Amino acid sequence: MDLIISQYNNNHLSLLSIYLMAMISILNYMTLYNYISLISLMIGIYQYFQGYKVMQYLLPFIFYTLIIEVFLNYYLSKTYGTSEKMYSYYGFTCTLFYLFQYYLHFKDQSWSKYLVYFIVGWILTSIYIFYTAKSDMVFLPYYLGFCLIIPLIFKYFYNMLYIDKYRSVKNEPLFYFSLGLLLFSFTTFPILVFLDVLILHEIGRSTVSTILQYGNIFISAGYLAVVLCAKKSS
Repeated sequence: MDLIISQYNNNHLSLLSIYLMAMISILNYMTLYNYISLISLMIGIYQYFQGYKVMQYLLPFIFYTLIIEVFLNYYLSKTYGTSEKMYSYYGFTCTLFYLFQYYLHFKDQSWSKYLVYFIVGWILTSIYIFYTAKSDMVFLPYYLGFCLIIPLIFKYFYNMLYIDKYRSVKNEPLFYFSLGLLLFSFTTFPILVFLDVLILHEIGRSTVSTILQYGNIFISAGYLAVVLCAKKSS
């Protein structure tokens, strides 16, 4: 009987050790911007249950980014040695979310139907590009999506400065969201344009990875600012 109990305890300790080692590996795998996103998610959830109005769909999206960038990326890298194909589709879904946020903001504008046409056209074009691509790394849909996002960001800032009634940015989540995306665009978009060439060389691949990590910090910081400026629901 004592032998059975001892084996049972040893098995549980082994499983616990494996679990702890896996969690430590995943935590070490996380980058600074992943930690910022995780903090944003935890604060956002707390704010939500305290009755604050957090940007629509942002918290599920942050949770989605963490699952993809940390857990799925870790699994694919360890199992197959690469997660390049995943990032092609992941970049597309992130861009779609950003466009959706600006549609929600501008949907009452007379020209919003044209924005819908552009978004649908971009989605169909992206599907065609993915379907006909001969490489695992396909970033053209990402570039085209940001070609739509950047004008929308400038339109938002222009409206805020010259058209809309004055309002403080203290409780303006889309301001911080837009600022994070704009800083990301300025720091990484020139690199992304030449990504296909840079990744052919080891030094170029390392440089791209470093720059993208710094750029993603701006996006994650934007998420954090969005949840911190959440307003109490009336």
